[in-house]
Amino acid sequence: MREDWHGKNASDLTPEELRDYARDALYYEARMFRWASERLHSSARRPRHLNNAVVEAVYIHGRCLFDFLRAPKRDECCPEKPANPNSVHASHYTKDWRLRPEVNRSGSEAWKFVIRGNTWVAHLTTQRLVDDPDKALDWEGPKQVWAEFQRFVAETDPSRLHTKVRALARRPLVKAAALRIPRGGGRATTNQYGRAIVVERADVPRRPRIT
Repeated sequence: MREDWHGKNASDLTPEELRDYARDALYYEARMFRWASERLHSSARRPRHLNNAVVEAVYIHGRCLFDFLRAPKRDECCPEKPANPNSVHASHYTKDWRLRPEVNRSGSEAWKFVIRGNTWVAHLTTQRLVDDPDKALDWEGPKQVWAEFQRFVAETDPSRLHTKVRALARRPLVKAAALRIPRGGGRATTNQYGRAIVVERADVPRRPRIT
């Protein structure tokens, strides 16, 4: 079944179509981003290939959500071409929307998260990371992306966002209840395979990674 918004220029979508698009496409990307993030913080043990798929899902859906929150951009391969008119962005919902300056810069954690996903998962290039410690997933990037998504929902006219999206944005990226600090102190994090919550005293926690 094709929805009324299917195939239209994003700038031509009515408020009702924007709400339906948020219900269908935006909700899916945000839900999958959060789902994959929670699975990496769960105690379930996973085969290596399944663990890799979950880590990659965090990168893919997080990147898609970040692209939505950014201003429309021109084609990276052909800069002379205009931005894709079918691409939907946060600015279609809220005209004055902008990412926070500390997030919308090349050195931000969110940008490093997206770039790492591009070179590690999304494209086959000679920059692909193989057995490199930097390919471990740093959670500061995903958390920045989710915080901007929550801010977008808070600043957008509720009539343009389906209730499913607003309800999802009220939830944290990862449930804090999953982080259990022992009586003796320490810090909670995922182990290097993303398979369990472990507690460490080290100042720098291990990070989930593709193995």
